[in-house]
Amino acid sequence: MSSRINWDNKTKYNTFLQEAKNYKAWLVKADSLARAADKTNWLLEENSGLASTHNMLVGMAIECLLKAALIIRGIDVVEIKSGNLYFAKDFKSHKLNQLAEKLEQFGFSLSDDELLLLEKLAIYIEWGARYPVPLAHTGMEPLGTSDTEQKMAFTIYKKLWNYIGTHS
Repeated sequence: MSSRINWDNKTKYNTFLQEAKNYKAWLVKADSLARAADKTNWLLEENSGLASTHNMLVGMAIECLLKAALIIRGIDVVEIKSGNLYFAKDFKSHKLNQLAEKLEQFGFSLSDDELLLLEKLAIYIEWGARYPVPLAHTGMEPLGTSDTEQKMAFTIYKKLWNYIGTHS
């Protein structure tokens, strides 16, 4: 029987702070999510029902790259409340288009179509790949992405990698 390792609060605090602010940790997560999405890509052509999961993985990979880029640019990642560390309000979001718009002040830009696609991918992260409905009816949106949008998502992913590579 394996035993669970219990970290004391100081270890948790220091590890959280170190990992949250480490853009390379975000790149590792982005890479693993993108590779998982790539493994599901061929199943999309067979109408396997995995499109939502694929879109969630792609969106999460892009989210990690956006957050890595924001870290590189010095955006506050964490905040302290009552002695505990939390993600800063602006960093806690799955709103990919809003995260991308924060990077505009640092010279990263996407087209209107790319920003709209990020809005769609955020839906898969928030609920579209995990639940049949959002938390409230007001969040209900049609799901689905076209082949063109799938290619555009890959282009966004590459743009972010290139941006990070030139600014890290």
